[in-house]
Amino acid sequence: MQIRLMPRRLMGQTIRGIRNRLGMSQAAFAESLGVESGAMVSRWEKGQAQPEYGTLAKIATMGLVDVLVFHETTDAAQLPQLTPGEASELRAILARMEALLADAKVVVERAANRTAVEMLETATGSAAAPPVTADALVLDAEVRLETRPRARSRTASAAKSPKRPSRAKPKSSAS
Repeated sequence: MQIRLMPRRLMGQTIRGIRNRLGMSQAAFAESLGVESGAMVSRWEKGQAQPEYGTLAKIATMGLVDVLVFHETTDAAQLPQLTPGEASELRAILARMEALLADAKVVVERAANRTAVEMLETATGSAAAPPVTADALVLDAEVRLETRPRARSRTASAAKSPKRPSRAKPKSSAS
């Protein structure tokens, strides 16, 4: 079985389909692929140019498809044949994957302007804490310091406690 790349026009339609499914502009798609501009993506989609094979592999990875989607075979008899049940199962899997991708995009958009603590509180269902300000943090630290029991060191307790008479024996005078 000989494998070769599909015609540019079909390849362009496939690339456009993947990009649209990802919800990306041509410029954003080009940037994520490391291509100089969206104009190059436009040329690919119109069939005026063809990306390098490494770029095709990146596109396939981004689109969650096999790179073989950009190939055509010369021997159609050797292509795997799907039963109607397998085809409908694959459609259901693809639909579920697209729904998960859409859900993930929503989560990413919501998380874009939140802190990690806010995201954890949302995920765990905790009540949202009021916004923390610098003054509130300072006040909290002061309250914690004032209410914490203080441990006294020996030197500190010796300095503060009244002096006791020494138990040393008085020196007797020798005669």
